[in-house]
Amino acid sequence: MNRFVDILNRILQNASTDWLTPSQRTAYELLRERLEFLDEVNLWGAHGVGKTFLGWVLHMERLATYAPRLEDVKSPNPSSVVIVDNLNWQRLAVRETLHRCRDYGYAKSC
Repeated sequence: MNRFVDILNRILQNASTDWLTPSQRTAYELLRERLEFLDEVNLWGAHGVGKTFLGWVLHMERLATYAPRLEDVKSPNPSSVVIVDNLNWQRLAVRETLHRCRDYGYAKSC
């Protein structure tokens, strides 16, 4: 298990747009475009398609702050965008997340 965590940490530390697949690159461009004028974006898809990796890339580029869970959302860094991973898709959970992110001073959520 330690080897797996080590590999994940290495991927996280080196995440960049160079590693994006063509479909991830399309999602990345659309995500950046949408965040220009929307307050929140819900990126939804099957397990393993690269949603978390997109969050890591945006975080490494300092375009967003990445939180693996809602409990990990903290005061914003220079970015006013927060990415909350592993979020329940149900309406109440999404509303709670948006409220919490705004309480911490984030202007945009993904």
